[in-house]
Amino acid sequence: MSTSSGKKLNKTALQAIGVALLALLTAGVVAFALIPAAPPEPTIDIAAVEARASQKAADKAAKAAAELEATKVPLTFPEGRPLKVLMSGDSLAVGWHASVEANSFRVKTLEALQKRGPIDFVPSYWAGAKVGDMMTQKAPKPGLNLDLAILEIGTNDYVKLTDVALFRTQYAAYLDALKASSPDVRFLCMGAWSAAQGKVQEYDNVMKEECESREGKFMDLRSIAGYQPYRSVPGTLGWAGATDSGHPNDEGHAVITTEILNRLSKTLA
Repeated sequence: MSTSSGKKLNKTALQAIGVALLALLTAGVVAFALIPAAPPEPTIDIAAVEARASQKAADKAAKAAAELEATKVPLTFPEGRPLKVLMSGDSLAVGWHASVEANSFRVKTLEALQKRGPIDFVPSYWAGAKVGDMMTQKAPKPGLNLDLAILEIGTNDYVKLTDVALFRTQYAAYLDALKASSPDVRFLCMGAWSAAQGKVQEYDNVMKEECESREGKFMDLRSIAGYQPYRSVPGTLGWAGATDSGHPNDEGHAVITTEILNRLSKTLA
């Protein structure tokens, strides 16, 4: 093959390669042109995010405030006369096992109320008391005209296994008797003092349902009883005899007092 022929072939090959490259380049440009453009990067509205967070926090605080308000007894201190208060209960209301009687939730609660104004106190408590005993031994008399009834009763019914259906009948009858003797009475009903689970919940449910159906407020005690540092230690000689592990100690009585007063804050205002 002559040199001139080789040069022609090289030229032809180069032209072919050029055409092929041009075709590939053209196809690439077309393909690139067909690729959709990426969406713009989203912008963050900082002010809107902060406003939503602020509103969420405000809604949460309002809900918590409403839930707290719903636990309060709607009772104000009367003008021109004492606040008439009944406390019914068992050994917890007596004051077992505070180190001294003055540290019991009964005494501390009354002291707090007396700082607000005069109190006409009606006691109805003794160790071992059950709900049925209140009707047979301390039945409310007509014209009692209570303003407030603080009920710490039901623990012995759970401990001594009063039939739950009977317990409901007796608890409802006691509330109704108090209401008949005191049409304007407000109820604060405490649940059972127990660190147990299971069966005790049935008794608490009865007290909560019956109390709230009469516009009363229910106060759980099991969350306090379940914390060991709030319970007495067996074997210490106190004002009410030798202590056990089944009653609140000074700290337990203090926490119960705080919880009661939180629910009576309207009365104390």
